[in-house]
Amino acid sequence: MIDEFSLLDRVDNGDIKPTGAKPKLPLQLDGLDSENLNVYRIPLDMLYYNDANGRIRSEHVQVENVSRSIDDGDEYNAIVERLIENSDSVKLRNTKKDIHDKGQLIFGYVLDDGRVIDGNRRFTALRQLQRETSQKQYFEAVILPVTFKNKANRELIKRLELALQMGIENKVDYDAVDAAVDIWQTVEIDQIMLLGDYAKNAGKTVKAVESSLNVVYLMQDFLDHINADKQNFQLIKDLKIYNLLEEIGKKLKKRYPKSGPDMEYSKQLAFTQLHSMILTGGDRVRYMRDYFEGVVDAEKYNDFKDEVDDYVEELQDTFDNTNISSAADYRKTLEELTPQFRKIQKIKNDTINSTKRSKDTLEFIESLRQINKTLADLNVGHGLTGKLRWNQFDSTEIRTIRDYMAQIGKDAEVLVDIYNGEL
Repeated sequence: MIDEFSLLDRVDNGDIKPTGAKPKLPLQLDGLDSENLNVYRIPLDMLYYNDANGRIRSEHVQVENVSRSIDDGDEYNAIVERLIENSDSVKLRNTKKDIHDKGQLIFGYVLDDGRVIDGNRRFTALRQLQRETSQKQYFEAVILPVTFKNKANRELIKRLELALQMGIENKVDYDAVDAAVDIWQTVEIDQIMLLGDYAKNAGKTVKAVESSLNVVYLMQDFLDHINADKQNFQLIKDLKIYNLLEEIGKKLKKRYPKSGPDMEYSKQLAFTQLHSMILTGGDRVRYMRDYFEGVVDAEKYNDFKDEVDDYVEELQDTFDNTNISSAADYRKTLEELTPQFRKIQKIKNDTINSTKRSKDTLEFIESLRQINKTLADLNVGHGLTGKLRWNQFDSTEIRTIRDYMAQIGKDAEVLVDIYNGEL
């Protein structure tokens, strides 16, 4: 594609034909409505994937070096097509079958320069069908009379994309990583929208958008921690750790509301536990819950930090001297660090067991204190408590209460001897 390329010019000269369908926009856009917009049958070689789409932005590392031009447009499209197929091959296969059997039932949206802003999976399915059947395919889409090159149009384009894919129509949920990265890119990097505007157009709460944005920063911290590209968000997707990072972020924020050095070191230790969990497998939710409850929130947390410090430093040195670009690289590095992780794991388990013993001991003593308090209250009330009165009991009930108290006295004498024997 070249900068001067215009789909609407191709409409005017008859290269692109309307289908006769009229779109119903999912939101009000100044100057655009069903009266001046049409759905067209567009040849696939006139179109290209939108690198600013929320579902593609997390693949930044894979596509960042492929610029679009008249010569390499096919290369760019081929790379993005593979990413879309790898992200969910089952959905793509189903979409392709539906289009093959019934035709394209849902139109997409494209910009005047050929950028596809809605309908990536349908566009991909048609590209593959064209190759597989050797029959020319067309992407049916609305052509919006704007281009991404004009920055003033980008908020309008983003609003439409959010309405189509996340908000009003809510056709397909974004992957959590894709959604978070899209917020970060739109609000922080491109500064197309304010956070509140993004939330409104995406049909989300401001709190939910803020939470996703915070996870992006934590994803970048994790990627930097393992010496990977800080924008290699695909690695987070491959490892399936978004939810765990989100939980780590919430726990750290609760414990360290003002951030600071202690929080940063605790974050590194949490990442270390994340490494260990990925290496050994098992119940991820329980693993992180046990770590925070039994170690981070325990009185012996500082002792734990002192014991693991040397091993954590060894881990960090290894990562700093290794280039991590894929999940395979990362897992290979973890396996090389297995001895250190085993030692850290033992210290963690010992800390959790010690915490549990302390908790059990305190709970036991508290239960005895409550029994003692109940007996003291009875003594003060001359055998009764609260608003109870003797005339509420008959002789049989009073005899039963007396027998219970006598047995408690006998058991107490035996137990006192047992405790004396342990001193």
